[in-house]
Amino acid sequence: MDTSVISYEKYFAHEFAHLWWYKANVNTWEDWLNESFAEYSALMIIRKKHGYEAFYNIIERKRETIEDTPPIWGLDRMGEDTEIVHQVLYDKGPIILYEMENIIGRKDFVKFCNKLITNNISSNSELLELLETTNGKDVVESFKKMLKTR
Repeated sequence: MDTSVISYEKYFAHEFAHLWWYKANVNTWEDWLNESFAEYSALMIIRKKHGYEAFYNIIERKRETIEDTPPIWGLDRMGEDTEIVHQVLYDKGPIILYEMENIIGRKDFVKFCNKLITNNISSNSELLELLETTNGKDVVESFKKMLKTR
């Protein structure tokens, strides 16, 4: 498959995903709930349509861009360099969500995302509370660690 077609489809899917992922404050680090979830939703569509290899190639390209980027947790959304913010929200965030999906399983990850949407989750604290309810404290601690580290 032509990578330019996949790139176009991913872009369109990301923007479409904002129908679900738009509730967090865009002026704070919690904008990752909007952008990273929309981007990962787009990647899930690529995986479904074009297969795991196409999906994983994008994940690996994203991994290459995040070295030396700040953590998501507490990211200065308005003060950091625009390129760094983009790398954190569009590359690091989806990688963390991919890792979370691997921890809890794809089916449970999709259920969790559905609960985020139906419960109108708009902050990280609400997300963590729901994650603990659905997956336990150990998963929450693992997730928090991913958000707080480089």
